[in-house]
Amino acid sequence: QGSWRGVPPPKLDQTITIHLIGSWEIPQVKKVKGRGLMLGLEFDFEVAELRKKLIHNQHLFTGGAKDKHVLRILPALNISEGHIDTLFEALKKELA
Repeated sequence: QGSWRGVPPPKLDQTITIHLIGSWEIPQVKKVKGRGLMLGLEFDFEVAELRKKLIHNQHLFTGGAKDKHVLRILPALNISEGHIDTLFEALKKELA
């Protein structure tokens, strides 16, 4: 991996965090749970309908959790920043 002006690129888990707090901010996300790439996004509503929309409209599969307000993200280890961008674009579309 290269760097930009001597600054190393962010790790993928940091990229997800940047999306959540940066310009891709999703106000419905109340809390981020987990560590590394094994994350859960806690919403202020039950996510069953959102999961259905993501799989049917965006062709993105997300995991469920014991807590019905948590959308689980368990990506493959070869996930790219482009895949993360796609996830957050899809979330924004379905939450709009």
